[in-house]
Amino acid sequence: MNASAEPRHKILVVEDEAVIAMEIEMRLAKLDYEVIGPAATGEKALSLAASDRPNLALMDINIVGPQDGVATAGQLRELFEIPVIFLTAYADDASIHRAAVSGPMGYLTKPFSDRDLHAAIEVALYKHATDREIRRYREQLEKTVGELRAALAQVKTLKALLPICASCMKIRDDNGNWDSVDAYIIKEGLGQVTHSICPACIRKLYPEDAERILPLLPDPNKNDPTPTPSAKSASGTPT
Repeated sequence: MNASAEPRHKILVVEDEAVIAMEIEMRLAKLDYEVIGPAATGEKALSLAASDRPNLALMDINIVGPQDGVATAGQLRELFEIPVIFLTAYADDASIHRAAVSGPMGYLTKPFSDRDLHAAIEVALYKHATDREIRRYREQLEKTVGELRAALAQVKTLKALLPICASCMKIRDDNGNWDSVDAYIIKEGLGQVTHSICPACIRKLYPEDAERILPLLPDPNKNDPTPTPSAKSASGTPT
């Protein structure tokens, strides 16, 4: 392998039969993979995974020890995101089902050829890399959507802050035009308006008649439908 080639993929071999483990090592070396292990137990496999960070694990389902290959594969995936190809010469239906639902990247039945081994490894590595990229894009998309929602909420908040002239009390619209409050409400479709006079303005505009008019105003707490006197009736002119 020349110096400009990509680094070799590291393959963790988990096999408790020494002769088979040695044969797999030789095959992997022939296919130009870097071999990690072998590990005969799940505990040893996890230790090698932590120290050497392999790119993939070849896992015999029926290894010795307190946890079998299926349980070890689950920990490799959960702790280190290492994809696993299961190896087995025989297995009961329950073990095969557990292996299937654990989400392996492949399954090889012993004996297998170098071609089958190489194809299984390359497909598993490609699928694992693709899955990670899809997961990264999905996380980035969710982050972007969250940021856009936050930005939209901020825009709505800013839009709700109406610029009002402190002198004439006109409101500036999005085009820079200044409108009276009632004109702005109608133009923006915020509702319809009716005109009346508030108690403070009655006292200011009609101080002589204010004490007579104010008692006639509806009590807002009683929802009195009696209309507020207009400016014309407040001046004493018949309506």
